Amino acid sequence: MTGSSQDWKKLATQKRDSVNDLIPKEWRISSVPSVEEQRDVTGKYIQQFLSDKEVEITETDAVGIVKQTSSGAWSAVEVTKAFCHRAAVAHQLVNCLHEIFFDQAIQDAQKLDDYYSKNKKPVGPLHGLPVSLKDQFHVKN
Repeated sequence: MTGSSQDWKKLATQKRDSVNDLIPKEWRISSVPSVEEQRDVTGKYIQQFLSDKEVEITETDAVGIVKQTSSGAWSAVEVTKAFCHRAAVAHQLVNCLHEIFFDQAIQDAQKLDDYYSKNKKPVGPLHGLPVSLKDQFHVKN
C-alpha cells in the first residue's frame, strides 16, 4: 500500500469512530447484524430498539408532531430524543450520519420547553418539530 492509500483509510477510520463516539451508550446496539442477516432495517426491525412512545413519536407526521408539541402533550425534548435515538440506531445499521449534533438538538429543545412552560404557548408554527439538514448546507451553529 502506498502512503496516501493508508492515509485516507486512517482518516476514514478516525472519522467513523468520532461519529460513533457521539452515540450515547444507552442507544448503542450490542450486536449489529450483517447485511445477509437483516436486509430490511425498517419497520418492525428498527422498532425493536425503540420504546413504544419513541415509535409513536417518530412515526407521526410533521403536522401531528406540531399539534402535540404546541399543545404541550409532548415535550420538545422527548420528541427530539426519540428522533435522535432512532437516527442513532439507523446509523449503526446503515452508516447514514455524517455529523451528529444530538446534544445541541436536545439543548435547543429544552429552550423550547422552557419557553412553553413559562408562556403557555409555542414559539412558532413549527414548535418542537425536529429538522435535519443535509451536509451540503452551510449553517452557522
